[in-house]
Amino acid sequence: MKHNGTYNKLIKEAETFYTLALKEYNTGKRKKDDKTIRQGAEKAWNAAVQATKALAIKSGKNIPRSFNAQLLRIREIEKDKKSIINGYPLLSNMFSNFASRLHGNCFYHGEYRTDELDIHIEDVKQYIHIIKNI
Repeated sequence: MKHNGTYNKLIKEAETFYTLALKEYNTGKRKKDDKTIRQGAEKAWNAAVQATKALAIKSGKNIPRSFNAQLLRIREIEKDKKSIINGYPLLSNMFSNFASRLHGNCFYHGEYRTDELDIHIEDVKQYIHIIKNI
């Protein structure tokens, strides 16, 4: 019971952070406000992190805390569930991309193009959807 409750809480947090990310990011684009764009990207990254934690719980694993632990856990799950994930982009590649593009480049360094961020942020939505359907 606790396992399912924790999964539901984490996936709901992922969806909530994604909604906040989209709102903040779009506001930043509309106002041409760099800080708001960067905050939106960071919330999208957090949505991916919460979804990754939910995936770990859903797979009967402990919640990984660091980026490296999360990435290794995703790769482990991809190996275990190869037939289920078949046809989807590798989650580990998506997660690494979010860490680099949304969290590192955009949020921390302020290096981004909004046409590329549009795609990365939309990919977070797909990432959450894939995890919900595994």
